[in-house]
Amino acid sequence: MKLVCVTLFVCVLASAEQLFQIEGEVVSTEGNLPGIFRAQLEAQSGAGILRTPVTPDGHFHFLAIPTGNYTLRILDSADRELAEQGVSVYDQSQRVTVSLRESGSPRIHQSENTVTVAELKHKPNKRAKRAAEDSEKFAAQGDHQRAAAALEKAIGLDPLFVWAHGNLGAEYLLLHRFTEAAAELQRAATLDPAAAWLQANLAIALFQSGNPDQAEESARRAVALDSRNAKSRYTLGWILLRRPGRAAEGVRELERATSDFPQAHFTLADYYRAVGDTAHAKRELESFLSSGAAANRTEIEGWIAALR
Repeated sequence: MKLVCVTLFVCVLASAEQLFQIEGEVVSTEGNLPGIFRAQLEAQSGAGILRTPVTPDGHFHFLAIPTGNYTLRILDSADRELAEQGVSVYDQSQRVTVSLRESGSPRIHQSENTVTVAELKHKPNKRAKRAAEDSEKFAAQGDHQRAAAALEKAIGLDPLFVWAHGNLGAEYLLLHRFTEAAAELQRAATLDPAAAWLQANLAIALFQSGNPDQAEESARRAVALDSRNAKSRYTLGWILLRRPGRAAEGVRELERATSDFPQAHFTLADYYRAVGDTAHAKRELESFLSSGAAANRTEIEGWIAALR
């Protein structure tokens, strides 16, 4: 799996208020940037948050930054946090390097509204259900460690609780515990082989843990179980783009997903940019803007401008 590094250069701007300019560069160890990123700078004092796009060649900058302590985060196109680094800005230039893993991973599915036969047949006991409800609260707060612990408790109280197994696998994915995620999702899929969301998440876990053949099989199984599920098609397309000789099929799957899952436009833009087709990359980002699903229009417009 590729690693990229983020290097920050902090330069003083002449100012009575001692403002600084932070110039950063995202550097890939393989020579090319594997995704669309943005940088977020948050004052630890709570004074505010600044965001700026990372250009396709890996550069970004913040202007007029006061002295103080900050948290730098690198976010991918779907707003997933890839890395976090403390940055102190005072009276001298400095360089900060952050290592992060490849961006662009497919979104992890939580349990879906469709109820399968396996879920109808098994009703969790009250204590297990209470622990599962606790996990949802922790997950909503972004505390995935405690969410996972609550789900582990739920499974201990009711080993046949499919929902808990599946969502524990999802929490492990968010914690980058990929091997454990694959094992947990396999248990869930064995208990409920008809659940497409379990197969899609299993595909992600298998791919991230170094089993691409099995990952592709699970992704195809997810689509076969529910061909109308755009998230499953997105997962299959994301995996196929990374499989030798499968890129064309991957693009088709992602294109089919865009109508119900507009974020697929980002992955298509990443792919086209990587192969040097900036015209198509720009088109996909413009399509995302047109979909009405974009929450950060100004930043996306910045990426489009950088592709020209």
